[in-house]
Amino acid sequence: MTGAEPPSPSPAKDQALVRRALDTLILSPSGWRAVFAPGGEDSPAPDPGEGGLLLAALAGLAFAAFAGEKTRRSPRIILGRDARPTGRALGGILLRALEAGGGRCLPVGLCAAPCLMARTQGDPRIDGFAYVSASHNPLGHNGFKFALNLPDQPGEPFAGGDRGGVLSPAMEGELRRRFLALAEDPAALEAARRLLSLLPPGEWGRPREKRRTLGAYRNLSLGIAGDKKTLRSLKTALKGRPLGILGELNGSARGAGIDASFLARLGVRPRILNGVPGQVVHRIVPEGESLDLCCRELEKLRKGDPSFQLGYVPDNDGDRGNLVYFDTREGRAKALGAQEVFALSVLGVLAWEKLRSPAPPEALALVVNGPTSLRIDYLAARWGARVFRGEVGEANMINLARQLRAQGWRVPVLGEGSNGGNITYPATVRDPLNTLIALIRLLRLPALNPGGEPRELPDLLESLPAFTTSSAFEEAAVLPLRAENPGELKGRYEEIFLKDWEARREVLASWGLDHFKEFNYEGTEEREGWGPGFRRGRQTGGLKIQFYGPPEEPPRGFLWFRGSGTEPVLRIMADIQGRDNRRMAELLAWQRDMILRAFQKLG
Repeated sequence: MTGAEPPSPSPAKDQALVRRALDTLILSPSGWRAVFAPGGEDSPAPDPGEGGLLLAALAGLAFAAFAGEKTRRSPRIILGRDARPTGRALGGILLRALEAGGGRCLPVGLCAAPCLMARTQGDPRIDGFAYVSASHNPLGHNGFKFALNLPDQPGEPFAGGDRGGVLSPAMEGELRRRFLALAEDPAALEAARRLLSLLPPGEWGRPREKRRTLGAYRNLSLGIAGDKKTLRSLKTALKGRPLGILGELNGSARGAGIDASFLARLGVRPRILNGVPGQVVHRIVPEGESLDLCCRELEKLRKGDPSFQLGYVPDNDGDRGNLVYFDTREGRAKALGAQEVFALSVLGVLAWEKLRSPAPPEALALVVNGPTSLRIDYLAARWGARVFRGEVGEANMINLARQLRAQGWRVPVLGEGSNGGNITYPATVRDPLNTLIALIRLLRLPALNPGGEPRELPDLLESLPAFTTSSAFEEAAVLPLRAENPGELKGRYEEIFLKDWEARREVLASWGLDHFKEFNYEGTEEREGWGPGFRRGRQTGGLKIQFYGPPEEPPRGFLWFRGSGTEPVLRIMADIQGRDNRRMAELLAWQRDMILRAFQKLG
């Protein structure tokens, strides 16, 4: 389909357009992102501008050539987008570029990321996917995620990643270099300019591909929920003790999916609010104030139907969803923190695993990121599981889990507690439906409830190990700073910490914090040790100072920081044993002060 011919700037002007667009583009294994809307990061404008469209064309040409080289054929690529206003135009150009580059494109159009990944995972004819999204970033942002289904590579058995998962960091780095080279190639720029005249005028998804994608997602989700016997038992229990769940979708791509029908199939009473994709009514990141509307609406529903106990709010691409619940003791709805959501999900999956296999032949393991609360370590110990940590980023979690499975470990659940949500094997992406499945089973499945009596969420929360953790998205935990030399920043921070430790030692000892260890995270690795000798490369990974009490006892808290790979900010975090917001706030303020002083020392 051909539209009107766009203006034809000179090659020099196109080069300038692309370079300006590249200056704002953050390239990361978890996705390539930038502000594409000309009106700024909160703009609802649908036009990504010529520079943005040229970037999309170059990204598509790069991925098509990359995928063709790796698969040694014309690759079959499934293409989707989230509900952001600029997604339709960026996806339309990506579609034309993938085809122009020799790919065979299967356009799904608007769909949640877990749907696209389920189809990629379950259809052996598909070689990979391209997805237009900026996940939890504000509305005017957008970007691209890519995946390839490849056999294990000689000498690098995990380079391709799981079927359905995003590219591994090594593969993404290779694609990135190809993309940046095309951005400097006059012939590639000319080809990208020609593609702008082929932008589809409307929605480019094919209904048949959408149906197949949703069907693959439904089948995967049902398999995670349980076998036919389990599903019958759950449905019977829900008839006797109904459970209502509110989905406040905030105009996300999940509105084009199966949420209501799937929950109803389990026996839940679903209610969807703001389910029209693009109907964004509050900020996208599902934390803090973004959960207030869901709380208010859950309270209203509860007055008419006391079965309504839970609500969830996803981000725009729908691969993450944080929860609210009705606290029957306080008589009001309350939001759960991301770390609590993850811990409840882990509890649900571990209880389910124990029920299915009381004596599993493999050693049991969990995979989490560096800033996941230590409550997970205490929780895992109750179930005989070991916790392994890697760097922030789902690709790192997925690859670490693959490595462990190849070594004989059983890894039923993984994820990033700092962001909420869980990846329940065999899924390859966090998913609010998987979180809800874990909780629904805990709350209503007779085999998981002592005496067969259903439980309430406050009871489950009380059963979790007591830790207080800062949110990754609260104002005090985000510093608008970019570390140009992360290694030097970490060195300065270590100097400051040692001096501060001595000055604060007496106070910290009164909290039961007697000594500390340092951990550095890069890719799938966690390295214990002090100083630059335990870091590699550009040293961009997270750094954690972990606090301990008496020798031989498990850790009691930590301080952590890392420069974001997808935003020009630095994130910090504090975690402390017990339910003490004051101590957590003091630790976070201390961490913030040390980071700012370290930046000052950099000059």
